[in-house]
Amino acid sequence: MDRNRKLLARVALALAAAACALVPGASALAADSSGTQPVVPSDVRPPAAYSVVDAAPTSSTRRVSPAEARQFGQQKGAVTEGVVPANPKPAADAAEATAATAEAAHYCWSSRATLSNTYPYNRTLVVYTYWFGYLGGALTYRSTNVSGSIGPLCNNEGTNQYRISGGIGYSWVKIHAEAWFGCATPWWFQLHDSIWMNLVYNSWGTVAAPEWG
Repeated sequence: MDRNRKLLARVALALAAAACALVPGASALAADSSGTQPVVPSDVRPPAAYSVVDAAPTSSTRRVSPAEARQFGQQKGAVTEGVVPANPKPAADAAEATAATAEAAHYCWSSRATLSNTYPYNRTLVVYTYWFGYLGGALTYRSTNVSGSIGPLCNNEGTNQYRISGGIGYSWVKIHAEAWFGCATPWWFQLHDSIWMNLVYNSWGTVAAPEWG
């Protein structure tokens, strides 16, 4: 009985803390040497008082080959728009690209963004996206795969994603990604909720997460 009471108290405290927490916005994207970076503009605040997550989303981004981007879009669960050209013109490093070379060459990136709720359920929303286009110009390809990872007290109940704005022919694309979970509680019912974030990818190879919860 004492053990059950302790577990009940811990879960109640965790839920109360999550419901009341205000996550401060982090600085805008700026890649560091490790490749891991906050992805929240400085003027962003949580969309509501209730939030099940512990901190703002994080992301790592890297340059990839057209072949890798094309192969990713063929994976099960990937939602893909546009195409990767059969023989894209190689891209120079962004720092070396002139206006002429940037306009003519294709660039391709991959990003892994995560949003987590740790104690006591250890749930994480994971979003992989590959996108391809002209540096600072139009996107020609985007493929996204959404998944959720869980701790021993939960099970996955599905994922969802859709495009909010931008896309092929634009210099950015904004998407919504979400994962649903069912988790055990000390009571007779399960807790059913979701973790979600909106992500913006642009043709300069950067990512931002303006909303999450």
